[in-house]
Amino acid sequence: MSKHKILFYLKNSKADKKTGEAPIYLRITVDGIRAEISTGEKIHPTNWDTKANRPKGNKVEARTLSTTLSTCENKVNEAANTLALDRKEITAGAIKNVYTGVSYKKYTILEAVTYHNSKMHDKLKKGTCTGYTEMEQKLKAYLKYEYRKNDILLDDNSFSFIDKFNDYMICQDGLCGNTAWRYLKNLKKVINMAIDMEWTVNNPFRKFKCTYKNPQRTYLSNEEIQKIEETVIDDENLQRTRDLFLFAINTGMAFVDLTNFNENHITTEHKKEIIIINRQKTGEQAVIPLLPKAVEIIDKYKHDPLCNAHDKIIPTSSYTKANVELKSVAKLCGIKKNLTFHIGRHTFATTILLSNQVPIETVKKALGVKSYGTMDIYAKLVNERIVSDFDALENKIAARKAAAVRK
Repeated sequence: MSKHKILFYLKNSKADKKTGEAPIYLRITVDGIRAEISTGEKIHPTNWDTKANRPKGNKVEARTLSTTLSTCENKVNEAANTLALDRKEITAGAIKNVYTGVSYKKYTILEAVTYHNSKMHDKLKKGTCTGYTEMEQKLKAYLKYEYRKNDILLDDNSFSFIDKFNDYMICQDGLCGNTAWRYLKNLKKVINMAIDMEWTVNNPFRKFKCTYKNPQRTYLSNEEIQKIEETVIDDENLQRTRDLFLFAINTGMAFVDLTNFNENHITTEHKKEIIIINRQKTGEQAVIPLLPKAVEIIDKYKHDPLCNAHDKIIPTSSYTKANVELKSVAKLCGIKKNLTFHIGRHTFATTILLSNQVPIETVKKALGVKSYGTMDIYAKLVNERIVSDFDALENKIAARKAAAVRK
């Protein structure tokens, strides 16, 4: 906790020109930052002890003034104690406000969340904003469930509050640990903002540890991809969803990038059609040469009235609807895995690229990811690639030994 210092001094620049008396000011200092307050008292500089910072002598006037200044000092100490009891940050300005009677607002956790979300709405990507909005809804539900309240003060936050919120999301809301972790990460950013705004000094995340665990990524095998390609589907909407999913499998594009995809993203280099698109999630550029299946799907929808009406190359719908329809596609194709469009991206990275010995540098650029650490998630999945690499290694070792024997 920061300690405050108190100093009484004369402001000679405001001395009375007739009497020569100067006003006595009180200076509060916390961590090198100052705030000053007028005591309302005056004294002639000749009657002021600059070392003791008190009136000179033992006359009645001097003793009375000293008592008044001691009262001021006690009020400053009381103001600092009030801040400490309310768990507010002790600053020179805060002490001055309490001393002078200026009230300070006690903010609630949802006020901080609402302020943050409204302020950041135009600065963050749509998907990121959605994450903060969802966190707010989870927090409201938790407050009602655990505390039977609509809101609580930021100062009442604690380690227990965060720990129970995490348990609530996992046990009552049925979220996986990583999803709960993402919401807590968003809440932590809001709390840090509130601390920076001096709305609270309380940080319930100080001792809370929540670690993201790399999940087991699901992807499709070549046989499963073939099933999806060859299964006869009569429903037109499911056909469109199947084609969109196959396009994701052959390009690695995330669903949000598929919805933004248009002819301006296709260029020709070295007689090869290439998709060049900046990923909405990361802003990283993805460079994706078009594979034959992707070209086939683009050609299929060249003259599609619905695509043309919405300036689309391939048909897209809402993410939720597309994933629901994808479940029906999986059932028709006899695929037992829980298909989502993100599995298409994983399949592109693993089955299409890494399993076919495409260099990791090329895969990284095609996926539009920022770091090689992200690539480790995909590379760990490809046991087939690992076995293949070791087979090649064994063949090289055997050939080297055979050559040595012949010599």
